[in-house]
Amino acid sequence: MYDDKLDGLIDEKMYLEKVRDYKNRQAEIVEQMARHEKADENFYVTANMVMNLAARAREIFESSEVDEKRQLLNLVFQNLKLDGKNMSIQTCEPFTTLADYKQCPKDWGNLDLNQGPTGYEGGGPPYNPIPSNRYG
Repeated sequence: MYDDKLDGLIDEKMYLEKVRDYKNRQAEIVEQMARHEKADENFYVTANMVMNLAARAREIFESSEVDEKRQLLNLVFQNLKLDGKNMSIQTCEPFTTLADYKQCPKDWGNLDLNQGPTGYEGGGPPYNPIPSNRYG
């Protein structure tokens, strides 16, 4: 864009306006990145706590008082229903995901992270890095 200003393709007013717009957008992106980094950090801390709880749930439950057992059950389960001698349960997230993970095939852990569609051979339109309307 600076080259366009030097070449006279855009005037000083347009140049300063675009620089201001780009700086504002840059500040927005930096703020978004900071929020994502914080959320990422929080996710890993929470995931670690959930995994530790899941690994020790039986031990914690068996050694707890009645009120603590109730709290643990309320944390893990929702809509507990007793019908005679049968109990129906639904787990809360993220425990549902952990329970569902046991159903996954064992070789899922060996899959490539970049799974493309089956049979994809490319052939899309050519990549054009030059935008058609540079300043609009």
